[in-house]
Amino acid sequence: MPNKDGKGLAGRGGQGRRNGNRKGAHRQQGGQARGYGRPEAGKQRPGKGINKGIIAVSAEGNSKNSLFDLRFGRCNFFMLFNPESRDISFLPNPGKEASGGAGPIAAELLANHGVTKVFSGDFGPKAADALKAMDIEMVVLQTKGESLESLIHKLNN
Repeated sequence: MPNKDGKGLAGRGGQGRRNGNRKGAHRQQGGQARGYGRPEAGKQRPGKGINKGIIAVSAEGNSKNSLFDLRFGRCNFFMLFNPESRDISFLPNPGKEASGGAGPIAAELLANHGVTKVFSGDFGPKAADALKAMDIEMVVLQTKGESLESLIHKLNN
């Protein structure tokens, strides 16, 4: 519905429902995903299927003894695991303290580190949209209280 000057949507500043998408969905005309860091979003990455890529796991702390965090966008850290080299590293989550959009911020961080799959307990709608746009597979685990070390053991087998 146009506002008083005939532009945009009333009360939304031009934001909101477009092309049948739900309120706040990050889509441009034609259904193309917007931005989120990688220009190749939505395209097949070279070697995908051959190289397993980096796996991310939402974590409460930055050690193997830390617990798995059920939250994606608001977790404290991400554990990065390379299944080929078995290397493990940790990244602080910059989205944790964001006033809004924590999921897309976290998704962009992971995309910039070559993550192809992420394990977490829950993915909000904005996070899910961003991860899909960046071709990152989401795996939902409901293993509250499980240590990262235990998850690493499962990933290795």
